[in-house]
This record gives sequence, structure tokens and C-alpha cells, in this order.
Amino acid sequence: MHSAIILYMKSSKKSASIAFTGGGTAGHILPGIAVIEVLKKYHSRETDKPGSKGFEMFWICSRSVAEQKLLQKNGIPSYPIAAGKLRRYFSIKNFLDVFLVFGGILQSISILWRKKPALLFSKGGYVSFPPVAAAWLLKIPIIIHESDLDPGLTTRLTARFASKILIPFKESRRFYPDSYREKLVVTGNPVRSDVKNGSKAEGLLFCGVPDNKPIIFAAGGSQGAVRINKLLELCIHELCEKFVVIHQTGFNWTFAFKHNNYRHFTFIDEHYADIAAASDLVISRAGAGAVWEFAIMGKPMILIPINSASSRGDQLRNADFFENNGAAVVLKGKKVNTENLKNVILSLVENDNYRKELVKHAKILCNDNADISVADVIITDIGGIL
Repeated sequence: MHSAIILYMKSSKKSASIAFTGGGTAGHILPGIAVIEVLKKYHSRETDKPGSKGFEMFWICSRSVAEQKLLQKNGIPSYPIAAGKLRRYFSIKNFLDVFLVFGGILQSISILWRKKPALLFSKGGYVSFPPVAAAWLLKIPIIIHESDLDPGLTTRLTARFASKILIPFKESRRFYPDSYREKLVVTGNPVRSDVKNGSKAEGLLFCGVPDNKPIIFAAGGSQGAVRINKLLELCIHELCEKFVVIHQTGFNWTFAFKHNNYRHFTFIDEHYADIAAASDLVISRAGAGAVWEFAIMGKPMILIPINSASSRGDQLRNADFFENNGAAVVLKGKKVNTENLKNVILSLVENDNYRKELVKHAKILCNDNADISVADVIITDIGGIL
């Protein structure tokens, strides 16, 4: 492998292309798509100039059909690879997945060798490790973006290979070693343009609900949220007597409840922003992407983060950060029960100033031009190459 890499370095000329990678959940892909949207506009302007060929973009993703369809829908060529999941706990699968990771690196080397991109942009998730390792071996510049307040496992493993590490908040700097300080750039979290431009009228029409009661949007993310589903199941009838509830459950949750003021969806795709626009408040987990989206959409948030027993604790830290800055109401630990949920909903619905304060502080934390900021970093880095 070493001699092949030397041959690549001596004989190849990097082309006018940019490689993207990331995956595992939609949250690792959607922000990258937001950046590509901006780069496509830049590309369109550049190709109008005499003598300019612009550049192409492609994505190295997992073998997940859902991820490939999401990329295809957005007109992004995708190249699936094997990817072993990086776990923080002991499992026999860790040993088996070593072979998948190694296979993914070989596949990534093959893809990058053929495409010869000027740069690799990594959005994180376990699928991104093989392409980042391959790009490092091939001496392709690497930029990585971390959405959470503190770095995840993949970011910690790949940060050493990157020329730049893009982070959401200035407060995120303290979670990185001093040796990385020169690499850190605060950009925020990119959000797609369609999410920013939801239509309340379209949301009401799609759900078929009246506008005469407060609307609560329980958004469980692309995979649903078991804790939120369980809480709502216990109090949904009572809530629907006072509010309209729009509930995204995920594909693996069966919920037979029916009411004129209740709308159930396994997954909401193109009308997601419209439903959010129509909502008076949202109940969500504390994944970085979802929280950022609701913040720039101006939605008061009730956050119910995944606990540390089920994750690395990133959602807890995201939620605490927003709560400490007056940007969200958080239910965690023993506070996660139906009575507290109902009380918090009532206090928000009945207190307009309370909702406005949450929205104001959330918008202070979350800039709405992170997609442009990230694209600017990429364009600046490849400016001397393309």
C-alpha cells in the first residue's frame, strides 16, 4: 500500500472536485447537503467566467439505502463503502468491524485515487473514518466539522489528520487539546435553505389541522425517540383536549391512538420545515442538528436528551448548554415524567414572554449563516489548488 501511495503522490494531479463523507444518521448528512447547496451556487457563478471549469462534488457514504436515496434526491453522486461502527464499549463486533474499517479504507483509497479531489470534507459519523484515513494516506487536505458542543469519537480519532476542525460554538474550544487550537474555526452548524423557509400555511394544509389551538410538534428525529414516544403515549389524550399534537414517532413505534387533534407520522421529509413553521413549540431530543434547526426557525424548545447510559452524553451536554443560556427548557433524569411535561407545555403556551425569551436566546447561540461560513472555509482552502 505504501508504494502505491507514493506513486499516487508523484503521478497524480488533483482535479477540480471536492469529496464529502459522513453518515450513520441523517444528522451527519443533512448539514453537508446544506454546504453543498452553497457550493453549487458558487460553482454556478464560477462556470460563467471565461476559462473556468468549476468543480464537481461527490459523497463517500455507508451502504445504507436510506442515506444513498437522500443523497440521490439532492443530486449528489454517492459512493458506498464498508464501514465498521466505532463503539465506546466492549463488544465482539468491535473485533469483526476492524475488517470492515480496513476494507472501507481500501475502498476509499480506490475512490479517491480515481476522483483525485482537491479536498475531503468530513461531517462525522462512523462511516467517515475510512475516507479520512485514506485521504490522509494520499496527502489530500482534510477539513472536518463537529456539530456537537464537544467532539464525538470519530472527531477525536480524525482530528489529528485535519488541517481545520470546524466547531459550532466558541465555547467548544475548551474540549480540544491546546495543540489543535490553531486548527479550530467557529462556524456554527449548517442548515439547509428549505428548513429555513418553512411555510405555516403549507404545514397546516399538509397535516389537515385547524389553526384555532396551539400546535405542539413532537419531533423524534429520523429514527424516532422512544422516551418522547412513551411520555406522549401516557398523556396524549389529555394534551389533545387542549392542543393539536403533531408527532413523528420513527418507523419502529406502533401508536394506535386517534383524535381529531392528533396527527401521527413515522417520518416527515419534505414538509418537515412547514410543520415546524406551523408549530407553537417543539418537543425534541437534543441532537445538535435538530436543536440548531429549531433555534434558527424561532421555535421554543422542550428538550428531552438521550441519557448517558444510551450515548456518550453529547445530548445531555448540548441540552445543558442551551438551558444554561436560557435558550431551552430541559427535562432529564427524574424530571422526565408526564406531569412535568404537561406543566412545562402549559407554562410555555400560557406565557408569551417566556416563549419569546427562549427564542431570543437560542438565536443568539445559533447563527443562521453557518452553511456559508463552512463553504467559505472550503473555498479558501482549495483556492490555491483549483
